Amino acid sequence: MDESDDEIIVEFILEAREILDVLDQSFVELEVNPTNTKLIANIFRGLHTLKGSSAVFAFKRLERVAHAGESLLSAIREGVLQFDSIKATTLLSAVDVIRDIVVNIDRHRKEPEGEDTVLVENLLTLSRGLPITMPQEIEKVSAEIIQETTNIGSVITNASESVQSPQPLTAESTLDSSEHQELEELKTSNTGIKTSEVAAPIKVNLEVLDKLINVTSEMVLARNRLLPFTNIYSDPGFSAAVRNIDLLTQELQGRMLTTRMEPISQVWLKFPRLIRDIASELGKKVELIQEGAETELDRTLLDTIRDPLIHIIRNSVDHGIESPAVRLAQGKPEVGKVFLRANHENGMVVIEVADDGAGIDFEAVRDKVIEKNLADKAEVLSFTDSQLLPFIFLPGFSTKKVVTNLSGRGVGADVVKTNIANIGGSVDVESHRGRGTHTRMKIPLTLAIMPALFVRCQGERYAIPQNNIVEMVNLDAKRSEYSLEDFYGVPVFRLREKLVPLLFLSKRLELDAPLPSANDSLNVAVLQSHGVLFGLVVDEVLNIQEVVIKSIGRGLKSIPEFAGATILGDGRVALILHIDGIATNSGLVAKLQARTLNPEPMIDDRPPVKEIGILLFNLPGLENIAIELSDVERLEKIPVTSIQRSGDRDVVKYGDGIMPLIPLHQYIQGAQPITYDEDKLLPVIVHYVKDKPIGLVVSQVQDIMHVSSVFHRSDPPQRGLNGCVISGDRIINIIDLQEIMMLYTLPESSSTYPQTVDMVTP
Repeated sequence: MDESDDEIIVEFILEAREILDVLDQSFVELEVNPTNTKLIANIFRGLHTLKGSSAVFAFKRLERVAHAGESLLSAIREGVLQFDSIKATTLLSAVDVIRDIVVNIDRHRKEPEGEDTVLVENLLTLSRGLPITMPQEIEKVSAEIIQETTNIGSVITNASESVQSPQPLTAESTLDSSEHQELEELKTSNTGIKTSEVAAPIKVNLEVLDKLINVTSEMVLARNRLLPFTNIYSDPGFSAAVRNIDLLTQELQGRMLTTRMEPISQVWLKFPRLIRDIASELGKKVELIQEGAETELDRTLLDTIRDPLIHIIRNSVDHGIESPAVRLAQGKPEVGKVFLRANHENGMVVIEVADDGAGIDFEAVRDKVIEKNLADKAEVLSFTDSQLLPFIFLPGFSTKKVVTNLSGRGVGADVVKTNIANIGGSVDVESHRGRGTHTRMKIPLTLAIMPALFVRCQGERYAIPQNNIVEMVNLDAKRSEYSLEDFYGVPVFRLREKLVPLLFLSKRLELDAPLPSANDSLNVAVLQSHGVLFGLVVDEVLNIQEVVIKSIGRGLKSIPEFAGATILGDGRVALILHIDGIATNSGLVAKLQARTLNPEPMIDDRPPVKEIGILLFNLPGLENIAIELSDVERLEKIPVTSIQRSGDRDVVKYGDGIMPLIPLHQYIQGAQPITYDEDKLLPVIVHYVKDKPIGLVVSQVQDIMHVSSVFHRSDPPQRGLNGCVISGDRIINIIDLQEIMMLYTLPESSSTYPQTVDMVTP
């Protein structure tokens, strides 16, 4: 077989896999809605395409099975037969056989030997309207087959990516125009996501893409080093050139990253079939509800999340969803639901799997912990549900007493946690007895770039991955609600009725620095690791920005507190902190798992109080003032010397455009003027209006907190304020951003507020 023939077979394999994935989902959907004539027609065309393509390559076994399946679908399409579960099971068995053949073709470039007589005869018998006696092989659940083909998916993908051909000849090119159109309709049916564009794709080696992305990352670092010089040199030509380089680098970076992005539906296509087969074997009724299948993710991460998702979904159906009889006895619908959601959130991809089943059997978990001597028996008997949760992630841990095809081998939750942690993600599990289990995975969009919070400790800058950050808090000793307490030798503080333990970064990194005194205010990053909430004390909180991740040398790889490094705009290196390593190595996780820091509250049937996030800041003459977090895009510190005048307004160059500045003190009743000191940086809250930035000038940014969404309205109303909320013994005023923006856009002649700013010159 020459190279051109091999390229054609690779294209055939890719096309066949696409069709088979769609057929899996289509048959499951057709079983629910057997009168969907459009769906039947699309399935028929898919089998017809497979049959035609296999004939081109003389794959006789594949052609025979596809032809028998096409015959059955033809009778269903013409209305002679009705689609039912027996036909669905038989046709899905045919899909499995075809998939096995395709896998062997990919590995050995030839069909495997096999006997399909029983399957083909059953398909033809059903097509004549006659009953069949289903053999054990056909009734057997195909979940393990799906698992096997999933694992080799990366092999097929890599094989295709290694071929470089500008306009490859494919089996699809042998079809006539009408059949080609039918194939495209099949690919776009049901999922609503087009799997191929009109333009013919060009195959590029993945290694080439990786090198291009690395070069682009280096360009971003070089651009970051160049930008500060525009504030030093006032040459307009130089500034314009740098601005042009900035824009081109941003566009290049964005476009290069999109070359590695693929919709998560590439993985999700297999799950309706997986759930259908597992539920069928267990005698359960389960409906899968998917949201966000169009969410895009780095293709290298798709393979990584596939196995964790399969394990979670299997557990939801096997361990979680009850049998129809049990559900009806409990007052639940007999059909259980599994929810699969994906969305982008703060530069991360959040994937959620939830079910409305029985929840985790915590008593079985407790018994297994005692049986395996994983903790002291007396302590285990007093553990709450939340304290028992971490044990399910231990290798070899299973509550199943009998090993089945689906579970009982102690492999599952530990694989989920390990695989997700290896790509810089996190897994949170929440389960309630009788109400179901909710698993939430946060993973980075790409392994090349991630958003991070920069902090300073003993003069050095460190990066904290944003996915670990819950919120930022400034602990002021003068505020009683933030007073420190002692919990078995660990300092803790109260955060909205919860005790949060503290770790000091300088101590964890063994830096030669004295611990702060009791009267010092503390800058705390509230982080989450291994299901534990804790605060990391740093000297100073700087800013959040995207960083290019670099691997660290051998000397640092053995230090659990470091996960990598990045190069800053000034050319210096900043280490990226490994939050899980810090929490574990400090012994904090073990201490909190051994003792209950926050006892579980009594069950309250009252509806929960809705909370919102707010950003706390100061204005001269006004403390404890805040803006809703949903109105905040970024926080910036702008040199006063970079402020210019445009008409009667202050503006500053921001990115590739101009950002107007709004001194908030001019629009909020009771505030005093902000003084601009040219030797200092000006804190600015960036808010976007119709995709254009607006800078809200404040005197100091404090921290982020969550408060009740119910505001106490001022009587009489105060200019620029929407109301106030009570947090502890503090009254926090919330600004009315809508009113402020309206006043800002009024002509100066109609505004009663001063437009001047006090400037302090050195």
